[in-house]
Amino acid sequence: ESVVKKYSDIYFELPKGKNFIKENLKNEETKFSETLGTGIELLNKEISILKGDKFSPEIAFKLYDTYGFPVDMTTAILNEKKITLDSTEYKSIVQLNKNKQKKSWKGSGEIKENNFLVNLKNDLNSTNFVGYDKHEIKAKLQSIVVKNEFKESIRAKSENLILIFNSTPFYAESGGQVGDIGSVYNEKNELVAEIVDTRKAPGDIFLHFVKNNNLDLEIGSFYYLKIDFERRIKIRNNHSATHLLHESLRQILGDHVSQRGSLVNDDKLRFDYSSNKPLKISLTNKVEELVNNSIRSNMKVIIQNKHLKNAIDEGAIALFGEKYPDIVRVVSMKDNDKKNILTSIELCGGTHCDYTGEIGFFKILNDSSIASGIRRIEAVTGNEARNHVSHKIYLLDEIKEILKATDENLYEKIENLKKDNLNLRKGSTTKTNLFSTDNILSMDNLKVYFQEINCESKDLKNNCDIIKNKFDSGIVVIYSVNDSKVSIVVSVTNNLVEKYDSVELLKKIIKFIGGKGGGGRKDLAQGGANFSLKINKLKNSLKKVLEI
Repeated sequence: ESVVKKYSDIYFELPKGKNFIKENLKNEETKFSETLGTGIELLNKEISILKGDKFSPEIAFKLYDTYGFPVDMTTAILNEKKITLDSTEYKSIVQLNKNKQKKSWKGSGEIKENNFLVNLKNDLNSTNFVGYDKHEIKAKLQSIVVKNEFKESIRAKSENLILIFNSTPFYAESGGQVGDIGSVYNEKNELVAEIVDTRKAPGDIFLHFVKNNNLDLEIGSFYYLKIDFERRIKIRNNHSATHLLHESLRQILGDHVSQRGSLVNDDKLRFDYSSNKPLKISLTNKVEELVNNSIRSNMKVIIQNKHLKNAIDEGAIALFGEKYPDIVRVVSMKDNDKKNILTSIELCGGTHCDYTGEIGFFKILNDSSIASGIRRIEAVTGNEARNHVSHKIYLLDEIKEILKATDENLYEKIENLKKDNLNLRKGSTTKTNLFSTDNILSMDNLKVYFQEINCESKDLKNNCDIIKNKFDSGIVVIYSVNDSKVSIVVSVTNNLVEKYDSVELLKKIIKFIGGKGGGGRKDLAQGGANFSLKINKLKNSLKKVLEI
């Protein structure tokens, strides 16, 4: 209560999100208690097999990285037992892991980490962005950058250039919206280069990335810049749809819902929002209905520059934690004369359609959890949405044909099939027919037992024990599919636990099929993921996936 009261003047969304914050804190407290229980159990197990009084920094890091068990608690428990942990080596492992994550991250961070690009503001003026209103302009080439060096000119067929103009119609990646692509022409209307991305360096300097140029380039010369406008139209439609989606979620779930991230490109939109509960099918339909009603109403998208305080007082939504200048850009979509139509007012620097009708049609693809209290919706608009729905209808028609069903009795037929399947499963997997030598794969000097088993996920571990009793040495990988979920158990026989870790092997498998997570012990681990056709390719790819 005191935090909300103290900071509500700075973070405008705090009062509305108070109940959500309380619920989220309670959930985090419960999860942390579970983490402590699991971590202490695993730590004690490692201590019981420890030889000497020095604890492995690698295991301490694994307890933190895999299970979320704090290293300070590990240290405190070790100290009580007169066991030491090399903190210097532990910090080295942590830093090494951070460096690996930086190398694998494909965000826009390289500009912020590139000192040359960061310091461009000391040598160059800000770029004049005119892309809200214009899609093709004549501009002066101010700078050419190649491998962090300024060039006065560049010959044709050069590679990996950054071009900086005094003005540009190219939108630079910002606020979740991807950067524009397009073309550069000379005075003779000859294609000089293709712009493959546009980013922004500090000081509002727009960086136009070129893989290779067709013709010579020289600073001080004028060129014609033309964005890929068809692509921009799709992007701006998706961006406007994101605003409508945000407001629809607030109306359906409550005004505690706030944006936590987004990605808008020409293929689809991705929207991260605050919520502790999955979006049920019935609520998904309501969200889509509200958005599509607002699209069909063909509201005019109004863009105005206003003082920040005035915009907030008028109901504009500001992103939590974002810093705004005194004058902000306000994007509004509203029609006060119609019912069941959304009213969206947000602070936004992105590009948008002129009328909501240009979006065409909106369809949610999926809703998933990406972190505690944060969910992600992926959706499509226009032709992409129509194609998605057409494909779904085609699949539904195929299913009806296979089952000899109609629209009226399809649900009933599927329910009957599920019951029949459950009854068959109860009698199909027995101790006598569970294990088969046909399921043993030889990988160099290692044997891997691989099998899909018709059983509930809760029975997989018991079935694994049955298999291991007949499997003297190797790795067991078994899985089952239930209700669009894949459950996987990985186990290592006792003679190999020092060489192979079931948890690490499981994580590699789950990553391959598009999931994440999973846990357990070195000798036995279990996890799952949403069903993916990749599970059917796992057997032939197992050696590569497990890296053995």
